[in-house]
Amino acid sequence: MTNSRKLGIIIFEFLALAVISGLAWFLVTLAVRNVRGTPTLTAVAEAINRNCTYSIAYWMNHPEKYPVQLVIGEQVYSVDEIRSVLASDSADITEQLRRQLIVTFLNYLAGADQNPVGATIIEAYSWLVTNPPGSPGLLNV
Repeated sequence: MTNSRKLGIIIFEFLALAVISGLAWFLVTLAVRNVRGTPTLTAVAEAINRNCTYSIAYWMNHPEKYPVQLVIGEQVYSVDEIRSVLASDSADITEQLRRQLIVTFLNYLAGADQNPVGATIIEAYSWLVTNPPGSPGLLNV
C-alpha cells in the first residue's frame, strides 16, 4: 500500500470519527424520527460529566455499558447487534461508517462532548440513512 493511500485512509477515518461524534450528539439529544415523521425509540442514558472518548476495541469489551437499544435511521440495535456491528471487519464503507457512528453514540452516552463535531455527525447519519450497509453502487475499498 502506498504512503498516499495510507494517508488517505487515515484522513478518512479521522473525518468519519468527527462526523460520527457530532451526529451522535444530535441523535441522542433529540427525538429520532423515522421516514414518516413519527418518533422512534431513542437511546436514553444518564451522561456522566467527563469528556473522554473510547475506541471500538474498548466498546467491544464493555457491552455492559451499552444502552438497551440504539437507533440509527429505521434500524433499532439491541446489545447483541451493537456488539456484532462493532466486531465486524467488513471493507464496506457503509459498514465502517456505521461502526464509527455507533461508537460515537456510545461515547456521547459515556459523557463525551459532541458540540465541536455536531454538524459532521448529522451529515454522516443522513448519509448512512440514505445509503444503508449493502447498498448497491457504492464504492467499497
